[in-house]
Amino acid sequence: MGAPPALGVPCSKSLGERAGRRDGAKVACRGTRHRVRERDTGVVKSQDTPFVGGPLDGRVLPVLLGPTGHPPKTYRVPVPDAAGGPPTVLVYRRVQAGASRRLGLPLGWRYEYDPEGDSGGGLRWPWSKPRPNPGATPGGTQDAADE
Repeated sequence: MGAPPALGVPCSKSLGERAGRRDGAKVACRGTRHRVRERDTGVVKSQDTPFVGGPLDGRVLPVLLGPTGHPPKTYRVPVPDAAGGPPTVLVYRRVQAGASRRLGLPLGWRYEYDPEGDSGGGLRWPWSKPRPNPGATPGGTQDAADE
């Protein structure tokens, strides 16, 4: 008999094969002297998400979900220019499609068109300065242009 494989070397049989599973499921070997470092990542998950407003209004497209199980907060769609120039980027923002009655948990998501397409998102730390409001007057007072 030979020595068991070294640490990190896959076992010749998976735990599923040793247990007599016929569905071909890959289960890591849990031997006492070695471990399998390779793991199956599974199927990439997606969710059919409706789009509201803009050129994609009424369409339902599959959107990949992140590690938390939610679609991304912004969805950018590059549209190629007919003249061969730089592509136009359509920006959609994620909003709740509905909420549960009791706890207010999101029941689903949808994307709404953002015609301005500014970043608007990103991390905001409590100690960072507030973002400038383009329509506001500095100092918070009204001037003749605001009237």
